[in-house]
Amino acid sequence: MIFLGHKLTKLRNDNNNLSMNELAEKTGIQQSNISDIESGKTKNPRESTIEKLSEFFGVNPVYFYVSGEDIAEYFPKEMSQEQIDFVLDSENIKYIKMAMKLKEAKIMTPELLDIALMLVSQASVSKYYVGKIEP
Repeated sequence: MIFLGHKLTKLRNDNNNLSMNELAEKTGIQQSNISDIESGKTKNPRESTIEKLSEFFGVNPVYFYVSGEDIAEYFPKEMSQEQIDFVLDSENIKYIKMAMKLKEAKIMTPELLDIALMLVSQASVSKYYVGKIEP
């Protein structure tokens, strides 16, 4: 799997337009390494770098390796991109990836995979809308 540098850029920009220098200072990762990762020059950062970035941004390390396109075929067509992004940003991604691997290993039938993904996506979408409701 290849580290998706644009996902790091998105997290930085979503975090009050955090500069590469600021991120470097806060994580202890060299600014040049951050630049190389975001530009795609570095496709496989060190595990310690991924851990620091994941911890700082509060995301699962898998977030940096999976795009919506990778698993889009598994989501119900009714799901919006915003809902898919929510699932990808959540802890649920590990369950989705596990279900996909089970299917690839022919341990999980397509029917069981569909049910598992439906349950995960419904739980995520429900959580998403609950968080959006004004008090």
